[in-house]
Amino acid sequence: MSELRANTISAANGTSPVTLTKQEAAKGLLNYNQITDTVTNSFNNSSVSDDATAIFTATHINNYSDALYYPSTLPVIQNSVSRGGSSLGISGTMNPVSSSASITSSTTKFESVRLASQASAATESGAEYDRAIVITCGDLA
Repeated sequence: MSELRANTISAANGTSPVTLTKQEAAKGLLNYNQITDTVTNSFNNSSVSDDATAIFTATHINNYSDALYYPSTLPVIQNSVSRGGSSLGISGTMNPVSSSASITSSTTKFESVRLASQASAATESGAEYDRAIVITCGDLA
């Protein structure tokens, strides 16, 4: 097995940074606190709108070339063992042609759901999370 260790990776000329191809890197990152409506950290997101309980929309600084990019999500629950399982994903329709689509080249709408609570065995319901993490990959326009 080989091992590669490096402090810096440069282009062949030795002075420029390595250029990645279109799909090799994340083009958007978002760390959003749904409870306090606060963006903790982001990359390629100009704003986040709190649309309703458990629903928010991220607006991209640099648009994607189309609505067929790849958002990946992860809800993070902090300081609580009674919230149960969770899910965070794309809200509503994913049809990129529809005017009500949740994914457009400039925005992505997300919705979080809390599954049955460990404490009360509640049924599935909307829930907001301490940290909603979004990583987006795809071609930029």
